[in-house]
Amino acid sequence: MITVEGRRADLPFVGRERELELLARLTSDARPSIVFLTGIAGIGKTRLLDEFVARRRADGTAVVRIDARLVEPTPDGVYAELNRAVGGEIASADDAVARLSEFRTVVLAVDDADALRLLDTWLRQTFVPALPPNVHVVFSGRDAPAAAWLKVPRQGALRMLELEPLADDDALVLLGASGLDAPQARRLNGVARGHPLALTLAALTVGDDGGPALEELAVHRIVDELARRHLGSIADPVARRAVEAASVVRSATAPLLGTMLPDVAPGDAYERLRSVSLVVLSRDGLRLHDAVRDAIARELRASDPDRYLALRRAAWTHIVRTLRTAPASELWRHTADLLYLLENPVVREAFFPSGAQRYVVEPARSHDATMIAAIARRHDGKDAARATAAWLGETPGAFGVAREPSGDVAGYYVILEAGSAAAEITARDPVLRRWREHLDTDPVSPDERVLFLRRWLAEEHGESPCAVQAACWIDIKRIYMAHRPKLRRVYLTLRDPAPYLPAAAELGFTVLDACTADAHGARYFSAMLDFGPGSVDGWFARLVAAELGIATRSFLDVGAREIVVGPARSPLTRREFDTLQYLLQRAGDVVHRDDLLTGVWGDASEIGSNVVDVAIRSLRKKLGPRAAVIQTVPGVGYRLRDDDGA
Repeated sequence: MITVEGRRADLPFVGRERELELLARLTSDARPSIVFLTGIAGIGKTRLLDEFVARRRADGTAVVRIDARLVEPTPDGVYAELNRAVGGEIASADDAVARLSEFRTVVLAVDDADALRLLDTWLRQTFVPALPPNVHVVFSGRDAPAAAWLKVPRQGALRMLELEPLADDDALVLLGASGLDAPQARRLNGVARGHPLALTLAALTVGDDGGPALEELAVHRIVDELARRHLGSIADPVARRAVEAASVVRSATAPLLGTMLPDVAPGDAYERLRSVSLVVLSRDGLRLHDAVRDAIARELRASDPDRYLALRRAAWTHIVRTLRTAPASELWRHTADLLYLLENPVVREAFFPSGAQRYVVEPARSHDATMIAAIARRHDGKDAARATAAWLGETPGAFGVAREPSGDVAGYYVILEAGSAAAEITARDPVLRRWREHLDTDPVSPDERVLFLRRWLAEEHGESPCAVQAACWIDIKRIYMAHRPKLRRVYLTLRDPAPYLPAAAELGFTVLDACTADAHGARYFSAMLDFGPGSVDGWFARLVAAELGIATRSFLDVGAREIVVGPARSPLTRREFDTLQYLLQRAGDVVHRDDLLTGVWGDASEIGSNVVDVAIRSLRKKLGPRAAVIQTVPGVGYRLRDDDGA
């Protein structure tokens, strides 16, 4: 471990005995318990959880420790992680109950639980209530749980435990363990104010008088400033560059560092990074402490934006290349890596929501029908209310509701797979008929899925952007994740698309040509998002690439599905579009003709390979003077030139 003047960053665990005693008592009770351990970044939640887990394991308790950042936010992802931790064949709640019941007492400790926000309703309504009574659950995260957790039907204790800064005596012990004398420790604690991460950083950077006076900064600014000084204190230039690289990605592996730092041997960069203080080893690579990583990334972005962008671009290249051949079990890891690179606030907030959410989104219940119909009537009229009631009767599972803390319905949405829309309702619904017509003229492959987001409305604001709608969209993203990697499209409808057009275009939505009307002439516009042959993961890759300015070639208008060469525009058929997207996602690589056939046409057993050649010829014709961007590799396949062919 790299240290500064002999001082240590691997400081001993001190303080928190009261919290440890409370956790031990709650998880030793005969009745099951649910504990939420919360606190601000760097306050020591993970360190406390690690100490608690170590002590419970020492007394013979079966402990299942899960890092939520490594878990795909779907029920299958949770079951897979449980299966990894305790063995067996866990693929359902019943399987989990059966396996966990084999132990006398089980502590299920979930760190960074905020990463599972998309699954909050499922955890609260399905997973946790189904756990056997011998299981105690501890969630650790920054945000307090939704008030609805108070109503979880599970007999036992539910406690909230918010961590505060360390007491002065404990802070001085911690600093003393780093090798500081008493006067230095008192001075630094006056700066760090008992904040464990700030204390650790202060111990590492003591003696550095550069920068602002720390006493004048708020705690979060202290962490930023100390993180900057910590980076500057690393004498090894390769290790320092590796830390900068690690600050812009979710986790760092040797191959990833090799792409980001091409002039350094990957294994050497990895080992040097591993030796740096405040870098931890996780199952999917090396990570800086979250608060330190964020602070260093902000500093790098401000001080050297070109280098910051270059590192992110290199990371994208590596992640996308790895994603192409990733097995299903590793797919989420690479998806999460892409999401971390994405700075688009709309998408980031949907998948990594910040702050506590006022509204709880969950499946609609039978007694919600009256309120759902009233919301539809208020904003869309009587026809819509009757149609909504019909939908509720035919497909109640398609409805989700956003609830106030009181339990009242504040809004709703209805989403279902295209194949599950009843023919009778479709025949009566002009919007669904429009979507069916579009699918008939531009079909998807038989194994690809399509979602119909028929409507969303908030009681107060209707379809307009608001907190209720934001809560619903977070849950809708959960549905996206559950349907990947087969999800191809989503259709939605709006009365007034204008407020959404800028964000919709950025995300790849296309407003369909025609609007539709109900019996009373109310106009509805439809929009469609085609994720492409790479499904949600390919969509993420394109969003990140567009943000970084590296993937969407100037000749392709993704939203319009057109090739653009100078003033000329040429519409693409679905196969042409998919073929070009497939090549774009593998720009610079040789793509075998058989891989292209399988990737675009799916089950190609009865399709001749000449269809690929036909599609390529058509694309080249539409590219005109830029046709050379698609190169033929004799005897193998094709390659899209990395230099864009400009």
